Amino acid sequence: MISKIIRKILTFLNHKSIYWFRGNFDTWDMALASSSGYDSEKILDKVVEATREVIAGKAVFERDSVLFYKNEYSPVFLSMLYYVISREENNLFVIDFGGSLGSVYFQNRGLLSRLKRLEWSIIEQGLFVSSGKKFFENETLKFYYDMNEFSKEREANLVIFSSSLPYIKDWQQILKSVVDKNVKFILIDRTPFFVKESVETRICVEYVPKEIYEGSYPAYIFNQNHFESVLNTNYNKVFEFNGVDSLQLKDEKIVFKGLLFERK
Repeated sequence: MISKIIRKILTFLNHKSIYWFRGNFDTWDMALASSSGYDSEKILDKVVEATREVIAGKAVFERDSVLFYKNEYSPVFLSMLYYVISREENNLFVIDFGGSLGSVYFQNRGLLSRLKRLEWSIIEQGLFVSSGKKFFENETLKFYYDMNEFSKEREANLVIFSSSLPYIKDWQQILKSVVDKNVKFILIDRTPFFVKESVETRICVEYVPKEIYEGSYPAYIFNQNHFESVLNTNYNKVFEFNGVDSLQLKDEKIVFKGLLFERK
């Protein structure tokens, strides 16, 4: 039986933002010095344990090590996936950048079982990749340390960044590397943008709720025009939606968005 505190966390995850941002730092390293960091091995152990529960059929999927016991689909996210599938003859070859041990894959796999072909590849931090390869890899789900390793074995028609780019110091370099690979579609999901176009991309510190794990670390909140400028030359934006999560950072409102880009 799920405890009351876990039920509160699940409600929080499903209906409200779990993000707390503070500060306006000049550099990533300054924000890093002002954050507590986190024990990545301890967090990994929690995610591995939760993913094993999913594999065993005791939960439907996990997010940030929190287990979900019923299907929680995002209709708009699935619409973007199905748009790609319809353009790719019922094939889906995904790079899930920063995809943990398969959170998005396990959440949506039940609705992707009738595809002609499905390949789901995760690029992650080294500890996660090692654990993924050891415990959870199969014919469909693979784990890679970087784009170069991935490219030796597979090709992609879709790259997903689901709440991952804000936590990458050199996020523009990562996006440009995807552009250079000529991947046809790029899907951005659960990513924070300032509502006002005049507010520049900002480096903050994010504080994670203690109920999930102890940690704080640098994170970007993006100016959308600045963000999209990295892709505009090579991609058209074909879809955009606002997520249910929003928050206020001092006097500036933030909204979490999804964006789908298609190669020109």
